[in-house]
Amino acid sequence: MKKLGIQCKTDKADAGYLDVYEKYFDILKDSEISILEIGIQNGYSLELWNKYFSKAKIYGVDIDDKSQFQNNRTKTFKGDQADKSFLSTLPDNIDIIIDDGGHTMLQQMTTFGYLFKKLAVGGVYIIEDLGTSYMEAYGGNLENKNTALSALETFVETGKISSQYISLEDSIYIETHYKNIVIDRIGGIIAIITKL
Repeated sequence: MKKLGIQCKTDKADAGYLDVYEKYFDILKDSEISILEIGIQNGYSLELWNKYFSKAKIYGVDIDDKSQFQNNRTKTFKGDQADKSFLSTLPDNIDIIIDDGGHTMLQQMTTFGYLFKKLAVGGVYIIEDLGTSYMEAYGGNLENKNTALSALETFVETGKISSQYISLEDSIYIETHYKNIVIDRIGGIIAIITKL
């Protein structure tokens, strides 16, 4: 996967993410799955998913119109990932969701809180670039207090997820429907949450 990522010019290869993803995705690469990625930018990762997952239906979300990247297996949506009314319009029963969007605390936690219920049973939810929890420009802080990363670290330790951006109803859903959560610090910081 990393070799393919380099060919497609996605920065996921440089960040070390693809080494981790291959462990989760290899068994699915020839299956008829669906994958949704938030954050399209230049379309490089959509190209990667198209080449790696030969039978997948691929959805991309971006704040800007990225319809130029659509094809027979790829559909794009234009909208704000922190807008729950927009998130409600996205497809259900997605096998893989990857948040590589705006990386603010509001965006990461709102999206996770709302979209986890759209994840298929046995699916994988990934939040990339959690290092922004240490950056004030993204709503984080050097002490990592009340951030997306601190909320997920507490989730790992206690099985409870709490964030000002996640409703109580959504928190309960996540806590009763997750199978495992791993925070990986290879390259950037990512969280990988699997669903029961």
